[in-house]
Amino acid sequence: MGCGPGSDGLVKGMDHELPIVDELRAVRRQLHHLNQGVSDGGRPAVEVVAELETALEELRVTEEELVTQRTQLALRREQLQAELERWRSAYSEVPVPSLVTDSDGAVRVANVAAADLLGIQQRRLIGKPLPAYVAPDDRSAFRTALAQLPDVPWVPDWRFRVVPRGAEPLQVTARVRVVCPPVVGDRSRGELGWVLSPAATGPASAEVVDQLQHALSARVVVEQAKGMLMAKLGVGPEEAFERMRYEARTTRRPVAEIATEVIDGSIPEPGGPPG
Repeated sequence: MGCGPGSDGLVKGMDHELPIVDELRAVRRQLHHLNQGVSDGGRPAVEVVAELETALEELRVTEEELVTQRTQLALRREQLQAELERWRSAYSEVPVPSLVTDSDGAVRVANVAAADLLGIQQRRLIGKPLPAYVAPDDRSAFRTALAQLPDVPWVPDWRFRVVPRGAEPLQVTARVRVVCPPVVGDRSRGELGWVLSPAATGPASAEVVDQLQHALSARVVVEQAKGMLMAKLGVGPEEAFERMRYEARTTRRPVAEIATEVIDGSIPEPGGPPG
């Protein structure tokens, strides 16, 4: 889980280019020069042989160091793999339903408790869209809020109903955090961390409406600020939004808050990413 290359990529990258390879290349060049000197007849054979013996000894030492380093790397790889498996096992058995999805809600990692909550086998949950398990009446609000992450924050506790396979709808409370922000133009590369817990039973329609209104109101503010920046700076909608998003990430604040300050004049011209 998490941003950046996975553990497999980390392990593979450890022995991609060892410093000792440069030493091997240097010895190879030295041998070539010695051989060239003998061929040209410009140096005494005894001197060339002596230097050749020295070069061969250096090559032997270098080879031993290379074997040692590769042995150490293999051991470290085994340690990393064991540690990864230990954390995977621990996460899988956490008694609280939790999962990781991409920015569009496709499940990437899920523990046993989450699979039990949704009534599906853990391995079969991977790759499934989380919105598909949300009750149809709540799905519009859910998708609206999901589409706006991470730029428009959710309420601290998002309440909606899920429909486990073969069971009645169940109200849950979700806490969601942005694990990795999506890349511009490729939302699938972002990641969201979810923790689900059963909510108290009872009608939730009013809460769903309030939460949808919260998401839509924040979006209206962002759109208003975009319009102001487009008119003031003579930029397109994408650049106007990127300026606010860059300001938000730089100051670790929600985009909706930056948009509010653009509207009231507190931030007349939010900065943009370099280049």
